[in-house]
Amino acid sequence: MSVKLYMALSIVAISVSAAVAGETAGAQNSAAPLPLANRGPLVAIYGLPLAQSGRLLAVGVQQWQLGLTVGNNFRIPVRDNEAIYLDGETSNARLGWRRGFGGGLELAVELPVVHHDGGFLDSIIDDYHRIFGLDRADRDLVPTGQLHYQYNKDGEVVLRMADEGTGIGDLQFGLGYQLLQGRLTRQKRWLAARFTLKAPTGDSDNLYGSGGWDGSAALHWADRQSWSR
Repeated sequence: MSVKLYMALSIVAISVSAAVAGETAGAQNSAAPLPLANRGPLVAIYGLPLAQSGRLLAVGVQQWQLGLTVGNNFRIPVRDNEAIYLDGETSNARLGWRRGFGGGLELAVELPVVHHDGGFLDSIIDDYHRIFGLDRADRDLVPTGQLHYQYNKDGEVVLRMADEGTGIGDLQFGLGYQLLQGRLTRQKRWLAARFTLKAPTGDSDNLYGSGGWDGSAALHWADRQSWSR
């Protein structure tokens, strides 16, 4: 059977941060990207690495960050032995803290709060598709503002969620190491390695967490030298 995949995704992201104990904090944060990753409700629970700057915080500088992402999901893929139905909106609010230490190290802690509901972006996305003549991807066949997340495998329902809810997500601990320091190389380029460990503090039955310990590793590169001209 051929795979049918209809998906429409809208992401709204807001990030507010405050860094203290160092005049270099503003310069360090000015080039940081929005901390985004895949926000699909069946994927985000595994704590994928977020987009971050390749420049870690200087020694003694600490930063508090409050972030909010809202993902509107509509997806109906069907295969021979499985089916996924995603129609709803998931918000993820994150409170994070990180601090720079000697030896090019950075420690971080982040606690998310997850909310699932029918959302408010359905009509906005429908209007956008209609105005620009885009395929509505069968969104017109389902009610607006509906929450329905379901996963079937081998004819059995593995997961089904239709009730709105809010809960604490999985607590994450992060360790960063500065592999390349722009100041030392006299170049405006930085490379950092980050490792994350996620604890199962969120309820997996309600898609607030994965239900297990997860780890991730990522390389982040910041380059102001190549684009300085």
